[in-house]
Amino acid sequence: MCLLTYFPAGVLPDLAALANGAYLNDDGHGFAIVDGKRIIVRHGMDAEVMVLSFARMRERYPDGPALFHSRFGTHGTIGRANCHPFRLGGDRRTVLAHNGVLPEVVQPRTGDPRSDTRVAAEDFLPGEPNGSP
Repeated sequence: MCLLTYFPAGVLPDLAALANGAYLNDDGHGFAIVDGKRIIVRHGMDAEVMVLSFARMRERYPDGPALFHSRFGTHGTIGRANCHPFRLGGDRRTVLAHNGVLPEVVQPRTGDPRSDTRVAAEDFLPGEPNGSP
């Protein structure tokens, strides 16, 4: 299962722990950091590069919440496009990351290269009453 780590405002990452989780969940990585009115999002396949990038960005922007996700792929192809977090409906104000397997309603159909979380973020949740416009 993936590893999703949440960092409250002011909390810096334990780099050894993130690196260990990234090593064990090596199908891609991503992070989000809230910086005032924007959410900085980055994705990549190289665990070491992503952990160090997150550490540098978190030091620059420690005052908002943040998350780091290391993927263990269950649905969809392995690649940068399926690395969490995803912008919800493309909305720059909201991101989605998830651990585990989502319900069948958001699992990709045959031939769809997306992960279940990506399907949820792009297609399913934006159409729900409280989803992003």
